Amino acid sequence: MRPLPTLPVLIALSTGLACSGPRRVVPSPTAPASARPPFTSAPAGAPSGTPEDGDGDGRTDAWVARAADGSVSRLTYDLDRDGAPDVVLVFEGGALVRKEIVHRVEGVPPTWSVFEKGELVRKERDTDGDGRADVWERHANGRLVQIEVDSDRDGAPDRVEPAPSAAPSTPAQK
Repeated sequence: MRPLPTLPVLIALSTGLACSGPRRVVPSPTAPASARPPFTSAPAGAPSGTPEDGDGDGRTDAWVARAADGSVSRLTYDLDRDGAPDVVLVFEGGALVRKEIVHRVEGVPPTWSVFEKGELVRKERDTDGDGRADVWERHANGRLVQIEVDSDRDGAPDRVEPAPSAAPSTPAQK
């Protein structure tokens, strides 16, 4: 059984300071953001699994769910110690497939990130706090390639922006 990530690793994952895995060339979904099913402000399932007290203060701050083979399938963390999940990491076959920052954490708005084969392919953010994504990022081959923005709050992008300078995604951009 693999040990759970430590708090510094979790903070790096939740704020986007760590890479998700090895870089591979993976095609990005080509559908516009409005054609994809929306994420919701509800996390990928309520805290479930084995509760853990990682900091030893007597309160649950993490929940670990395991697949039938014993591998971690979901990690849910309460970073601000209020009893509610702040970050949800979903794994399939040992690979991170989804990362959710459930509500604003240290300045980072609620964000839903989707990974394929360890590669970030899509990121959606709720920058205005209404529970719906209003910024969609598309990534391909380790690069941010397009940003779609909903500036009139109707749930559909009304502005498409090219990626700034098409620079490679760095750990700080994830």
